[in-house]
Amino acid sequence: MQGGELMVLPGHLSLSQLAALPLRGKVPVVKEQARAKAVHGSVQSCVNGDRRILDASREHHVVSTTLSSGTGLDEIRETAERLARDIGDGPIVPCVTPEEIRGHLTTRYGFGQPMPLDDIVADVEQMLRTWQVQVTHPRYFGLFNPSVAPASVVADTLVAAYNPQLATWRTSPGPNEIERHTLNWLVGKFGLPACAFANFTNGEAESNLSAVTVALTRSFPDYGENGLRQLAASPTIYLTGEAHHSFEKTAHITGLGRRDLRRVATDDDLKMDVGYLARLVAEDRKNALIHCSLICCPVRASRYALRNRTGPKI
Repeated sequence: MQGGELMVLPGHLSLSQLAALPLRGKVPVVKEQARAKAVHGSVQSCVNGDRRILDASREHHVVSTTLSSGTGLDEIRETAERLARDIGDGPIVPCVTPEEIRGHLTTRYGFGQPMPLDDIVADVEQMLRTWQVQVTHPRYFGLFNPSVAPASVVADTLVAAYNPQLATWRTSPGPNEIERHTLNWLVGKFGLPACAFANFTNGEAESNLSAVTVALTRSFPDYGENGLRQLAASPTIYLTGEAHHSFEKTAHITGLGRRDLRRVATDDDLKMDVGYLARLVAEDRKNALIHCSLICCPVRASRYALRNRTGPKI
C-alpha cells in the first residue's frame, strides 16, 4: 500500500489493545487468520494519519477462552470449596511472632533477583494459611467477617482478570450499569424513594465519612467551598458508645474535631437513650454550642451478633 507499511500483530490482542496501537502510517494485519475472523467488525486506519476506527458489535470476542467457560469456572469454584473445607479442618488463631515473619520475608524476598511466580504464590498462600486468623472458619465468631462464598471468589477473579475502571462511564459502560442496576434494586428494598442516590463503599469507615459529609453539605451548602470556618458554632455528632470507632477519624477528617462528638447513654438493649439525648441537645443549645445535630447510633457488629445469638432469630 502506498505511503504505509505493514504491522504484523499477534492474534491474541483485544479490541482495546488494537485501538491503543500507534498506527500512524501503518496498516495492521492480524497474524492468525482464525483470530481475524473472530472479530466481527472492521479495523480501519488512515495511512499517514492518526484516525483509527474500531467498529465492532456487542458479541465480539477476540479472546477465545473465557473464565465463564466450563473448565475455568469449575476449577475456580472447586478450588474455593476445597480451600474452605481445608480451613474448616484447621486452627483458627495462628501461633507466630513478628520476628518469625520478618525473618522469613527478609531471607526470602530481597528484591535483588526475580523469582518464579509459582514459587511466590505457593509461599504467600502458605503464609496466609498459617499466619493469620482464619475469619472464614466456621467456628470463628470474633468480628463481623462473612465467610467467603464461591461466587465471591469467582467475582474477584473476573474483576482481577478484566480490571474494569469505573471512574467514568465511557471506560467501563457495562460494569457501571451493573453497579447502577444493583444499587437501584437495593434502594427499593430499603424503601427509599426512587430519587435516592446510592453508592458502594469499602466498609463502615467510608460509609460513615460519606454520611457525615453529605449531612454537612446538605445542612450548610457552603461547607464544600468554605469549610466550617463560616459557621458561628460547630456542628455536633451525637452517638452512643456502641458506634463505630471510625467516627473519631470522621470528625478529624471533616474538620469537626473530636471534641464535638457527644456520647449518648444506651439502655439495656443497647438502644440510644432518647431522654438522655434530648437533655444533651437542650444543654448544647442553651450554651450556644450547636448549629446542627447529626444523630448516629449504629451498634458495633460484634456486640450485635453476640447479643442475638441467644435472642430471637433475625
